[in-house]
Amino acid sequence: MGTTHGATPLLETGRLVTIAKRVETGCRQVEEGLASPNPQPPVRQLTPAALGLLELGESPDRAEKLVSHAFGLQDIDTASPGYGTVPWQEGHPKIKDPNAIEFTMQPAVVILFNLVLNGNQVDTSKPFEFAANADAVVGIREGKSVVAIRLFAVDGCAGQSPTWKLEFDGNEPGAGRLAVHHYRGLAQSLAEQNIRCERMLLAERCETESEFATFLNRVSQIKLADTTRKGIWHVKAKSGSVELEASLDLSNKLIALSRVNGRAWKPEVLEPV
Repeated sequence: MGTTHGATPLLETGRLVTIAKRVETGCRQVEEGLASPNPQPPVRQLTPAALGLLELGESPDRAEKLVSHAFGLQDIDTASPGYGTVPWQEGHPKIKDPNAIEFTMQPAVVILFNLVLNGNQVDTSKPFEFAANADAVVGIREGKSVVAIRLFAVDGCAGQSPTWKLEFDGNEPGAGRLAVHHYRGLAQSLAEQNIRCERMLLAERCETESEFATFLNRVSQIKLADTTRKGIWHVKAKSGSVELEASLDLSNKLIALSRVNGRAWKPEVLEPV
């Protein structure tokens, strides 16, 4: 009766090294194919290769080149039956598969969604909890759209100072939150008071990571001035040539004033509540 001997299983570190080498080889092959005089890459391989490069810590420029090439092949003709899709393989129009866009976008979502807290990249692939404060700026980038959230005035309760945190518990939908706790302690009846929790949101178009970083830095430098007189809380903020003003009647919980560059402003779609 013969005896067989299997290979010794690799330890976790060894497995990761082996996987990294294979990913690196695959990414290099995609890049080499794209650099040929007549590139005909399977489009669904471009974004996974871009994600692989980023996970390996390679230059973002290499990943951006692959993603840009994939999106450059997207059908953006609104009158086309294939509007929004990408080809299964470049240079082979006879191969049609509507699933190509799904395979292409799955890794692209991971690549294009960036979460930044105070200029530091947040790893959204696992649960996290970070302390924040009144100077914190949270930046979100998806594709070429960016949003910055800055909380600037929060009150505590029962003599406590407010606490701030950015957190994600690993839930399947991937929903995190920027949370502020006005009070933390034993359950009790608290004296009634007007509690503020105010934030500033700015949105912009950013083509690159450097533009995103510049945008977040600009948001962090915005000067805010606030005063409270006779129960009316008034706030001013200026960004570049735009000056914003808002007043809140704390007792009646009503917006008393909204101005942009000194002129009264009223939303055309959303009504203040």
